[in-house]
Amino acid sequence: MVIPEVVQALWNAGGVVGAIGYGTHGLLHVKTSDGNLLIAGRDVTGFSKAEDQAVEQAVGFSFLPSYIEDELRVRSARYQCGDPFQPFAVTSEDGRLVTGQQMFSGDVFGKKFIDALEEARDATMIQGE
Repeated sequence: MVIPEVVQALWNAGGVVGAIGYGTHGLLHVKTSDGNLLIAGRDVTGFSKAEDQAVEQAVGFSFLPSYIEDELRVRSARYQCGDPFQPFAVTSEDGRLVTGQQMFSGDVFGKKFIDALEEARDATMIQGE
């Protein structure tokens, strides 16, 4: 299995999916059971174009083949971002997709991810009653 298939299986089983920074690239080709892209119409974040361009400027040349912000937007994700290089994370409206903007977002991402897992657990427990 490749990563999109693993994430798809987790999602289709009712699991919570998360990615931070460039890890959101791993979500670009994941489809749900109805054949739609997982990120389409969902709130997501990842490295912002402004952050990527600032890094490229600092090193003196363009080295990224594409910007994750653009890739998410072209796939109909509802891209959101905070200030450059500041902690920022977002949970999708359905509560099952959690993404963090970049490496400085670990704490806020982790809290949101734990909250999503707890909500999924509570929902499963209620359904099991």
